[in-house]
Amino acid sequence: MSVDSEVTCQTSAEGDEKQMVDLIMDVFVATEPLNVCLRQQGLNKPDEYRREKFTEKVGELVGSPYTVVAKHLDRVVGVCVAELQTKQEYLNHKYQLEIYENLVRFLRQSETVQEKLPEKFLHLQLIVVSERYQRMGISGKMLGVVLEAAISSEDCSGVLAEATGLFSQRLLLNNGFQCISEVFYADYKDSSTGLHVFQNTGPHPSIKLLLLTL
Repeated sequence: MSVDSEVTCQTSAEGDEKQMVDLIMDVFVATEPLNVCLRQQGLNKPDEYRREKFTEKVGELVGSPYTVVAKHLDRVVGVCVAELQTKQEYLNHKYQLEIYENLVRFLRQSETVQEKLPEKFLHLQLIVVSERYQRMGISGKMLGVVLEAAISSEDCSGVLAEATGLFSQRLLLNNGFQCISEVFYADYKDSSTGLHVFQNTGPHPSIKLLLLTL
């Protein structure tokens, strides 16, 4: 039996939190394009701070039908974190890192975003899979579980994601998401400093705001 056929995707449960946070720190924080770029420039928050914040967020959302884990032999090998938000909550939310906050604020400014955002939607915050288990379709399986839960909810009219990397963008676009705003890293200058902040992002040219209307 192949490894991918032994991987199960399910709603996260109490007791999964440490493995979830460890995977987020070891893979997502280490490889997500903007984290990598800012770390190279010494502009990112310390790992201890990031772990504390992810621990808080995972603790809040574990057990939610929108926060899913992939497991192999009882080990967490994938995590998908999402939460319900209102349009106003999303537009008013401020990120801890000012550089990223400025970028996302710029991304949200277009009239298309204001017009197309539903009044209440699921905010997909991250999808991450252990390096050994990548290219097995696990991200798509976790996303499918989350989308099923969103579709069955009367409170949710769409799913929104700020996709910073080419691979997550492809995954979401292949699952029916549409781009409602895009900022190219090479063109973006931070509003506080006037400098090109996001350099050396490899094959990842832009951040896209992607929306799936339900």
